[in-house]
Amino acid sequence: MDKKLLKQLEALQQKLLRAQEEFEKMEFEGSAGGGAVRIIITGRYEVKKVEIAPEVVNSEDAELLEDLVAAAANEALSRLRERMSRDLENLGAELGFLLR
Repeated sequence: MDKKLLKQLEALQQKLLRAQEEFEKMEFEGSAGGGAVRIIITGRYEVKKVEIAPEVVNSEDAELLEDLVAAAANEALSRLRERMSRDLENLGAELGFLLR
């Protein structure tokens, strides 16, 4: 492997590490019930915040609240996965360019 390619691969590795660090700092939001339940997760797949509108809490229908929380969490996770997929696709394209 020539030195130029090795340097490019090392630079890409550093870029991947920085991208991972940045991704872990990102936040992704999901909501359900027209915003009655809102969940924020981090790029580390950790729940950072759960907000539930008072009118939903006062409801006697606990099953509805459970469904709304699950839907909001799934939406937030879906957004995280979409972003991760897009970012990895971009880095993969860059790696493919280097190896040509």
